[in-house]
Amino acid sequence: MSASPHARATGGSPERVWFLGHLFTFRATGAETGGSLALAEVLAPEGAGAPPHVHSREDEWFLVLEGRVTITVGDGPVTAAAGDFVACPRGVPHAYRVEGPGPARFLGAAQPAGFEGFFRELGVPATSATVPPPQAPPTDPTSLARAAERYGVRMLTPGAEGDGLSGAAPGR
Repeated sequence: MSASPHARATGGSPERVWFLGHLFTFRATGAETGGSLALAEVLAPEGAGAPPHVHSREDEWFLVLEGRVTITVGDGPVTAAAGDFVACPRGVPHAYRVEGPGPARFLGAAQPAGFEGFFRELGVPATSATVPPPQAPPTDPTSLARAAERYGVRMLTPGAEGDGLSGAAPGR
């Protein structure tokens, strides 16, 4: 599949899903970029995050737009604020957590694309551009781990020997 020129105006209707307390707004998907990149704008409340995990298929990166996010990767935790960029190469364990005060908004990208399917599979279509309502059902950890495996992601136990993330906060 080859990439074709793609543009989406701010007022367009991007696809949105709620997943683990986050709102994912897909700004570019693999279908739109010929599989080269997926880009999501993420809104997450204080305390939300991703547990320690390792990607085998894609590099992942974050650009914080608002708020504070602690991203644990490589040499240890980095607390990123608006304008800060953090790269998480494939094969390197990483995790993140929104520190607050308040929510954070960031861009999350996967290169090559494909991982956006994980969020579609386990998330639910968002009916508003807000974080999920409090009554949103929790995601079953077993289903999460099985889906992650299908997308080439291995979930790690925080603090497990050799995970590179001892002491990392697992998020929610």
